[in-house]
Amino acid sequence: MVASKSDKPYAVFLSYNGGDRKVVEQIAAYLADKAGLEPWFDQWYLTPGESWIRNLEKGLESSACCAVFIGKSGCGSWQLPEIELALRQHVIDQNFRVIPVLLPDAPQQPKLPAFISGNTWVDFRKGLDDEESRWRLECGIRGVPPGHRKQSTEDKPPPQPTKAPEAGDVDLSSLDIKQAERPAHIFVSYRHHEPDSSLAHLFADALKKAGHEVFIDTGLRWGSDWVKGIREALERSDFLLLLLSKESGASEMVVKEVALARELGNQRNGSPVILPVRLHLPFTDPVPYPLAISLHNIHQELWNGAGDTLRLVKRLLSTVEAGLNWHVDSSPAINTVGEVSTLQPQFDPRSMIIPGGSVKSDSRFYIVREADNKVFTELQTPRALVTVRGPRQTGKTSLIMGMYAALRHAEEPCRTAFIDFQALEGKSLQSRNAIWCAIAAQIAKQLQVEGWKRADWDTEESYVSNISSFLDQFVFAKDETPLLICLDEVDRLFTSPVGSKFFSSVRAFFNSGALDPSWEKVRWLLGSSSEPSFFIDDLAQSPFNIGLRAELGAFTPQEVETFAGRHGLSLDEGLLHKVMDYVGGRPYLVHLMLYHMARSQDRDKLFDTNVGSRAIFRDHLHSYLVGFQRNQNLADAMKKIIKGHDCEDEKLVERLEAAGLVRLDDSKRAAPACRLYAEFFGSQLK
Repeated sequence: MVASKSDKPYAVFLSYNGGDRKVVEQIAAYLADKAGLEPWFDQWYLTPGESWIRNLEKGLESSACCAVFIGKSGCGSWQLPEIELALRQHVIDQNFRVIPVLLPDAPQQPKLPAFISGNTWVDFRKGLDDEESRWRLECGIRGVPPGHRKQSTEDKPPPQPTKAPEAGDVDLSSLDIKQAERPAHIFVSYRHHEPDSSLAHLFADALKKAGHEVFIDTGLRWGSDWVKGIREALERSDFLLLLLSKESGASEMVVKEVALARELGNQRNGSPVILPVRLHLPFTDPVPYPLAISLHNIHQELWNGAGDTLRLVKRLLSTVEAGLNWHVDSSPAINTVGEVSTLQPQFDPRSMIIPGGSVKSDSRFYIVREADNKVFTELQTPRALVTVRGPRQTGKTSLIMGMYAALRHAEEPCRTAFIDFQALEGKSLQSRNAIWCAIAAQIAKQLQVEGWKRADWDTEESYVSNISSFLDQFVFAKDETPLLICLDEVDRLFTSPVGSKFFSSVRAFFNSGALDPSWEKVRWLLGSSSEPSFFIDDLAQSPFNIGLRAELGAFTPQEVETFAGRHGLSLDEGLLHKVMDYVGGRPYLVHLMLYHMARSQDRDKLFDTNVGSRAIFRDHLHSYLVGFQRNQNLADAMKKIIKGHDCEDEKLVERLEAAGLVRLDDSKRAAPACRLYAEFFGSQLK
């Protein structure tokens, strides 16, 4: 089918009665994910804090046509002006079509607005799954006649299998591989995809021929033994060869392996050395944020096809033999995606995003919760201070980044700076002076403050004098627009000797805003996974008992139902209950399950812990096992909770809750966060 040419970013504007939102959203998801037609659907693109009327007008102007949905309730009050605007656009541009669409519950004699009743309609009264109706809607949007019928899948030639690059077919015999004088231990990190797998085994074969000992996970049994083997192998390794692709970048286990290697390297003078190879991943493409932190300032090689294989084998052998990192001059300059100034390296806009990492607030897969509106409202007030707290992978960073973007475009805008404490190097966290200097450097870089550089930080003066002068003389000297400082993952400092002193300084600067003109223009947004009261003895000397405290936790059943609609799924009451029981409403697990539900014919296997642990949940579950292997006290506490016993150590319970592994009921008693965790860890932690 040939679509009509258009320079509009959206294929169709969806006009509907508010009461029909859920069913229209399913059609929107189908158009985007299955038909390749990007719709403008208000719930996906209206930004909190902006005028929704102006956004609707922009949506119509940015769309190639308009679909008007009519259900049993008829036209909504806002549909009529939308239709009038659409018809006015049609008068200006004859290629702009207005398509009436009858929803499944529309009456037999639908009452269409007079000015579109003469247009050919699309009839979904046989159901949303009706192929003929879907085809006619696609044709209407594309501006082509539907013909006799849509070509069925039986009429299409069978898809040809995609041949993976011949990574593993390279003949190593053409290389003169000599025995290494200093045999090394190499850990190969990769995912079981192509070309990753073939390349991993080819590199392993070359290294073994040179006399090196190679750890590659073939033959290991999944479970706690596998996790133990991974850690032990990393601890005795001199090098970690990382095959970095889009698939491995989304893997929690790869993130864990690299983070552990980086941690061991800091403890043992750089060993294991990390050797990243980017597979079909250009240097200009950012890697997911958790990996970006660990790979910051580490040189990376590039593999674009079989022609690069022998070159990289030679370089790998010479690098390992020399006991050094990749040669620095071997590739073009790399986009240093580990810099906080990159801001959103983990954001990867896709029609259906792979679960994991943060979600952009303007994505249709971002679920706006009650906390979003409360935080946004509070941050628009002078001297605002907000703490966002919730377990791991509940959307804290997504919310913070959403506020970061929304406040910049609010009616009374703020300038915004984002500092992730997980990304700051250890030397930047050794004292209050070092921390505030690092924060000032990030603010200067992100706001593009002219005339200030890190060398201007006077080490002979106090951090109070330095940061106050920085605000007075550089940030607010020429621009009095308020500044929102976003501090994410602040719990990294909870166990630090300098942590309490740093948080008391935040409280002091907040208090200074009552008198000091510069600090009065500063607003604060803090993100934490852990409960501050478990780690800070005197909350009165910290920012955590003032301002707004927003808690993020599990999705409600209604939010899961909405999220399912964004994936083109309709969950009946029984299936919704089954999802909530199995993954406990945990946002990441819900996303993972719905993502695979939308692509799987056999949904039952998604609820089988034994199958799930080897499939969609495997990396996620085993990344936690890595943590349990490192901390037996946490493992013992989790075992007690799974068996229904109380754990007397409140700090261990808090750490498990912060990790998202357990939840606290109304009486503050801990229980596994979901049945998936209870069954899997109940069988593995023995």
